[in-house]
Amino acid sequence: MARLGCLLMAGGWVRSAARAVALCVLHALILGAAPTALASEVAELSASVDEYSLGRHLQFLEDPSGALTLQDLLSGRFDQGFAPNRRDSPNFGFTDSSYWFRIDLLNRETIASEWLLELQYPLLDYVDVHLIYAGPDKRVVSYRGGDRLPFSQRQVKHHNMVFKVPMKAGEAVSLLMRVRTDSSMQVPLTLWRPHALLERDQKEHLVQGAYYGILIAMLLFNLMIYLSIRDINYLFYVGYLASILLFQSTLNGLAFEYLWPDNPWWGNVSTPFSIGLVYTAIMQFSREFLQLRKNLPRMDKVFKVFLWLFVMVMLVSFALNYTVAIKMATFLTMIATVLLFFTGSLCLKNGVLHAKYFMLAWTVLLVFVFVYTLKTFGILPHVFITEYGLQIGAALETILLSYALAHRLRLLRLENESIQRGITETLERRVRERTSELDQALNNLADANRKLTELSHIDGLTGVGNRAYFNQVLCNEWRRSLRAGEPVSLLLLDIDHFKKVNDTYGHLAGDMCLKQVANAIRAVLQRPADGVFRLGGEEFIVLLPGTDPQGAFHVAERIRQEIARVEVRFEGHIIAVTVSIGVNSVVADSASEEESLIHDADLAMYEAKNKGRNCTCLFKSSQATSLTPSDPIGP
Repeated sequence: MARLGCLLMAGGWVRSAARAVALCVLHALILGAAPTALASEVAELSASVDEYSLGRHLQFLEDPSGALTLQDLLSGRFDQGFAPNRRDSPNFGFTDSSYWFRIDLLNRETIASEWLLELQYPLLDYVDVHLIYAGPDKRVVSYRGGDRLPFSQRQVKHHNMVFKVPMKAGEAVSLLMRVRTDSSMQVPLTLWRPHALLERDQKEHLVQGAYYGILIAMLLFNLMIYLSIRDINYLFYVGYLASILLFQSTLNGLAFEYLWPDNPWWGNVSTPFSIGLVYTAIMQFSREFLQLRKNLPRMDKVFKVFLWLFVMVMLVSFALNYTVAIKMATFLTMIATVLLFFTGSLCLKNGVLHAKYFMLAWTVLLVFVFVYTLKTFGILPHVFITEYGLQIGAALETILLSYALAHRLRLLRLENESIQRGITETLERRVRERTSELDQALNNLADANRKLTELSHIDGLTGVGNRAYFNQVLCNEWRRSLRAGEPVSLLLLDIDHFKKVNDTYGHLAGDMCLKQVANAIRAVLQRPADGVFRLGGEEFIVLLPGTDPQGAFHVAERIRQEIARVEVRFEGHIIAVTVSIGVNSVVADSASEEESLIHDADLAMYEAKNKGRNCTCLFKSSQATSLTPSDPIGP
């Protein structure tokens, strides 16, 4: 008999029969009191597999009232109500029902192992996981999760919901999970070995890091451009990028993990709010970028209406429940995206050249927005391209919109050059056609233009050189220093507490202060080559060609003392004025640029501010140094 038993066990049909018997025993152990109930599908866990996608192995039960409890399901009375799931990821769209999911797990390994159950949709409100272990005592282990609970209460600190599933060798467990949410009912479930989940997270973090890195880099780059050229289009674009960052980090759970882990209420509100914020920014950006007030006045009015609708979405996200707010936001988003695409098409048709890159950007985003929206409503499956559709589309769109802004500036430059060429050609043609009388008129016009050029170099308020003229003069002096090896010095002056003067006495008093400070500076300068310029606001620059650091410092001190003696009389008040001065002196070389001269003088000026104002600091050896006229100054 022993030999016969060995031969039978060696046969393939015996192994198959033994496996079938084991599964039947597993079902009997798990279901216990309900031997006639519908058995759930068994997922056999082996040592050779690190990841199990549970979607198509799940069975689900809809609970419209939300009243069913774990004990109700363990009684077996509702087993016949479970239906098999036919999708890789269960997706029931927006629903008021609760859903129960179940699956049986069998550990085929010869040693104990721990698995991690990951729910890859972080916007679900309430998730209850119950593990019913086979055996006489039917031990039950329960966990709670969801974005309505503080992040600190999660069993595993992860931006997705992750639960531990420990199993002994050969042990069977029945998994029951209840989900209730105001968001879309999406339940993508995966069972992982811990090391496999860690490896997946590392790859995901690389992708997320690249995505957020692109957005942050684009945000900072365009912010710098805005601060440089003050084009309002760049400011609106920066606002759009910031709102996209908020929305995407909310959508994938990173914001709940890192920004507001102890505020589930705001975590629930932030999704529809951030959608409204994104489209408020992009609608305003599009109005300015496409110049709708000039190119399409009627469409501009439609955009204004949608702006207010998205502002209303942000307000509704606080006042109404999540389902109403997110449906409203999603619906308006679909319409607004089509509207943006249609408007870009009209502008392109009407000859707005920079609209073609705008159209390309929105075509890309439009495709991915529809993909993600269809996934949200349960029409498309939960796969990589649908789950990360908004991120992929948004990254490509931000890059293309940034290029569109650059292309728009190029077109404006070419348009200006074209206008200039047209004016030049017209003048030349008139010169050829006119008589000597017209030649005389043109000579008079040339004189007028020369005077106008001189006036364009002057600041209208103070009468000193303006910033544009300063840039021109500095460039010339820097080249001269580079050729001759002579030093060039620069004083950067800032009127102390100037804002307080404006706030206390008014801007007319501030203008008088600026004029008298400019006069005081000019009174000190003796050489024709020395120049004073207004940098902007309450800042002045003094350029001293051929002046070494000691000479520049003493000139700065004379200016500071002269200004300190100024008394501005305004409407019976006497306003004392002082300045903080930063001094920098260098000999130009091929390894440096003139901007460094201004930058280092600016550092010295701020050092003077920090030392109490009404003083002069010399930039030396990469730091600002405060001196007095008697201090020796080294080479």
